[in-house]
Amino acid sequence: EAQSKLGFLYSGGEGVEQDDEQAAHWCNLAAEQGDEQAQNNLGLFYVMGKGVEKDDKKAVHWFQLAAEQGHAHAQYHLGLVYQRGEGIKQDYEQATHWYRLAAEQGIEDAKYQLALIENANGQPPKTAEIIEFPKEAIKDAKVATGSFSNVSETQTSIDDLEHKLEKLSQEFLEFKKEYSGAKLDHFS
Repeated sequence: EAQSKLGFLYSGGEGVEQDDEQAAHWCNLAAEQGDEQAQNNLGLFYVMGKGVEKDDKKAVHWFQLAAEQGHAHAQYHLGLVYQRGEGIKQDYEQATHWYRLAAEQGIEDAKYQLALIENANGQPPKTAEIIEFPKEAIKDAKVATGSFSNVSETQTSIDDLEHKLEKLSQEFLEFKKEYSGAKLDHFS
């Protein structure tokens, strides 16, 4: 556990000089000893080429080990690589399986991806669907609340949600345009 934490500190430059290679080194030592957090983080390092040479197959290996131990974020990441076919054969059934396990542990992104896959009947969701799916849900909520008399607070919440979604949609499109090569974007 100490090695994993040291890797995390080096990754973020917390209390030590930020050093991706040292972060990957310490995470690797912890991952080899079965530390699920370190295995997940090492998978992310391999996906991003952070401190190690980018290698999607190695990323899948580490995500798999952590996911099998019940690590929720690793389950989500494994769902992503199966959905995208990165480092492993694309398999929506496996993606759904791993997303479902992560969603059951409260990972909101997994719930969202699961809904997209299920909404698309197991077919790959289109980028437009990724953005439009929650927009349609908000429209449905507006229609549902419009038939009640005392809904001003609910309506305000829905309007706020709609505004946040629109901003998120714009940020997503800008991110996609600017960082089209990025596959996973966070260190958990």
